[in-house]
Amino acid sequence: MDKSGNNMQWPSVGKTRKVDKNTEYTNHLHRRLTTVWSSKQPDLSDERLYRNKYVMAERGTSRAAQVKVCLDIPVLCTLTKELLFHKTCLSTDSLSTDPPEPPEVKWNTGTLSVTGEHASEIATCISRNANPVPIIHWYKDDHPLQAPSERKRDLYVVSRTVKEASGLHTVSNTLYLRPNKTDKDSRFRCQVMYSMPHGELRSMESEYFQLTLHYYTENVKFSLHSPKIIKEGDDVQLLCQGDGNPPPEYIFSKMKGHDKFEDLGSNLDGVLVLPEVTKDDSGTYRCHVLDFDSPPEVELEKEETISVHYLDMLVLTPNRTVKVPLGGNIELSCFGSGSQTPTLSWRKGKEEVEHGGTLTLTSLTYGMAGRYTCEASVPSVPGLHKDQSVQVIVEGFRALSPILQNFL
Repeated sequence: MDKSGNNMQWPSVGKTRKVDKNTEYTNHLHRRLTTVWSSKQPDLSDERLYRNKYVMAERGTSRAAQVKVCLDIPVLCTLTKELLFHKTCLSTDSLSTDPPEPPEVKWNTGTLSVTGEHASEIATCISRNANPVPIIHWYKDDHPLQAPSERKRDLYVVSRTVKEASGLHTVSNTLYLRPNKTDKDSRFRCQVMYSMPHGELRSMESEYFQLTLHYYTENVKFSLHSPKIIKEGDDVQLLCQGDGNPPPEYIFSKMKGHDKFEDLGSNLDGVLVLPEVTKDDSGTYRCHVLDFDSPPEVELEKEETISVHYLDMLVLTPNRTVKVPLGGNIELSCFGSGSQTPTLSWRKGKEEVEHGGTLTLTSLTYGMAGRYTCEASVPSVPGLHKDQSVQVIVEGFRALSPILQNFL
């Protein structure tokens, strides 16, 4: 009987119990023998609706998931004809929704080999204190990983759910992956999907992380890391690169004859520096990548040939210093050679006096005495030039004019 005095029907055990219409209970309870639930989220104000019931809640929290509603349900015993009361409690953790804390991801910071035969543990994503149970997905380069829960050779996940004392759920999901070389630049993250009231789905993402992979060298490049046109005096760099990780050791040498090489040392950065090169630095250089994990079919040696443009010392005739009588004639010649035939010219001071290797001076005067410089250059090699000078001395006295001779 309810507060209004209306009789309530209590069917036999095991059948669905019905509540009379148009009572205080109609819109609040549905009953089975062992299950009672509210059609709306329970709160402490519902206490006035029920007779023979009590509500328990933890102090100091506002979570509905920590509230229990307990009812004393009357049951008629068919043997003794006595009316018994069956206490049934419902925790509202099955009725409320609690968003999880931001996801926490812990990834493998060690070095993973790409030659392993089975998937390695990559990372664990943890979602704490949620209701209902959230779902965790994994992404690589913002593309979802279709990871099964069954153990596979290349990819799978292992998930674990714990119900906390609060009634909320903590889910941990561990990703296992057999990495390959292309994963060296990939970015991974996890995503947590969770439910909110009215069927709304929301998500939270973890931070991105990357893996450190160990993979053998498959390709080697050896190239000139300086301007292609090299002239004597330049600093030259040759760069050797292998695509293995961790970076291998690079061993350098220079060919000195048929199948003979001069050792030039080794390093880990793959850079060979040749300072202030001369024509003797022209030749073939070899780089050998030292990677014992690479299979035999991988070519670990590469060669690079460089040519240094140069000019030999100029040959002047006459050279250094020459004495010529006043009014006399002289021919200055200049010869140059090098990696390419040079262009020759003569100048006195900054003024060019002859274009070519031969300079002829006639009827020398005192004003024509001085330093003459032959300059050699190669137009196709900017900055490549040499010069050498000769000093011309004019000797003798100038003849007196007839007028001056009359006074003598």
